[in-house]
Amino acid sequence: MCYIVLDVNTHLKEVLDKLIDVYDKWKELGLVLGVRNGKLKQIKNDEHNDKSRMWATIEVWLKSSKATWNGLIKALEDQQVEEEDVAKAIKKEIKLKAQTDFN
Repeated sequence: MCYIVLDVNTHLKEVLDKLIDVYDKWKELGLVLGVRNGKLKQIKNDEHNDKSRMWATIEVWLKSSKATWNGLIKALEDQQVEEEDVAKAIKKEIKLKAQTDFN
């Protein structure tokens, strides 16, 4: 698994590109990723659609020191989110990238 710490400057767009089909689950994903409920309420009030809410939620998560691909995959597989297909696609892409990085 990939435990490299992700950061907002390098990985925000890459992470969001992988979550494009689950923007409507921004709140559930945020909770599982450890974004505080109060912050999620603020995001809901400040942002006007699911895409911008997901963007803000992932930005908060990436600013924490706990953001890893493995953490995102586990959150997507969590029963509150239930996005196993997206998790599998990320796992596959990370595995392929790791193989090409070592060649």
